[in-house]
Amino acid sequence: MIKEYWTKYKEIITYIIFGVLTTVVSMGTYFIFTRLFHLDEMIANNLSWVFAVAFAFVTNKFFVFESKSWETSLVIKELVSFVSGRLFSLLIDNIVMFLGVKVFHINDVIVQFAKQVIVTVVNYIFGKWVFRKK
Repeated sequence: MIKEYWTKYKEIITYIIFGVLTTVVSMGTYFIFTRLFHLDEMIANNLSWVFAVAFAFVTNKFFVFESKSWETSLVIKELVSFVSGRLFSLLIDNIVMFLGVKVFHINDVIVQFAKQVIVTVVNYIFGKWVFRKK
């Protein structure tokens, strides 16, 4: 039964696992930038995005969507498409962060958790498109 579920839902299960790990990378670097280096929340948010996207590209490519090719042109195409999709979700991310922290003065930790849910769904949709099987 477990094998049947794994076969049927492997992509979603691995996306959730690596999505959680990407969130840890994102929030971990965010807290380092804001709490340790005392950077502005918006700057820290964008810097943490860079780390999260790098981690997510590798894990999505190999483990979630299983795109194993190292053909240079394909990797460049995947990377450009992946980053383009993530730039769109960064826009959503920054809007939520700005409104939550700067406009409504909600605690940045709460905003970080809330925006992760929204961004994760958007990123899954883009990831399915980027690493689609040809």
